[in-house]
Amino acid sequence: MPPPIPSTTSTPVVAVPQIFSQSVPTFIAKQPQMPKPYSGVTSYQSFKEHFERICRVNAWTTTKDKVQNLTLALEGPAAEILKDVNESSPTAYDEILTLLARRFGQTDAPRDAMRRFDNRRQTDNESIPEYAQALRVLHREAWPTATSSQRDSDLKRRFEDGVLNPEMSQFLRLHAREHDFATTVLKARQFVDASEVIKPKKAVRIVAPSPSHDA
Repeated sequence: MPPPIPSTTSTPVVAVPQIFSQSVPTFIAKQPQMPKPYSGVTSYQSFKEHFERICRVNAWTTTKDKVQNLTLALEGPAAEILKDVNESSPTAYDEILTLLARRFGQTDAPRDAMRRFDNRRQTDNESIPEYAQALRVLHREAWPTATSSQRDSDLKRRFEDGVLNPEMSQFLRLHAREHDFATTVLKARQFVDASEVIKPKKAVRIVAPSPSHDA
C-alpha cells in the first residue's frame, strides 16, 4: 500500500493586531510662591525673614532673581528707596536690604523687641495660632541666642498672661502648668473649641403688652 500523501492545505493564520500603549510624559508646572507686599508699616525684620523663606522655596538663588522679586514686593514708602539703587548692580540686593533696614528697621531692635514682647497681648481679631506665632517672632528678635528651654518658658508665661479671655488664662495656669509652650497653645485651642460647642443659645423672650385700663 503506498504511503499517504501529505495534505497540502495549510492552517490559516489569523493576524492579531498588537496595540502598543505609549506613555505620555506628564509635566507638572510648579507655581512659585509670591512674597507678601511690604510698604514699611509692619516689622522689617519679619518681612526680611518671610522673603528669605520664599527665596528658598522658589529656589531664587541668583542676585538677579532676588532683586527682581524683592522690587516687585515693595510698595508705597518702601518702594521709594529703589530710586537710589542700581538694580543691575551685583550688590543691588544687599543695598536694598540695607536701605530698608535703615529706614524701617529699629535703631535698637533687640531692646525694642523686648519691650514689645513684654507688652504683647492678644488682640480682638487675632486667633490663638496667630498670637502664638507673633510671640515667637518677637522673642526671636529680642533674644536671638536664648536657649530652647528659656525660650519655651518665656513664651509660655507671656502667652498665658496675654490671652484675651481671662477664663482661658486661668484654665491654662491650672491645667497646663507642667506642659511646654506648644502643648499650652494646643490646650488653648481646645478651650476655644469647647467654648463654641457649649455656648448657650440666646433665648428670645416675647413680652406681651399689659392691657390698658380702658380695655
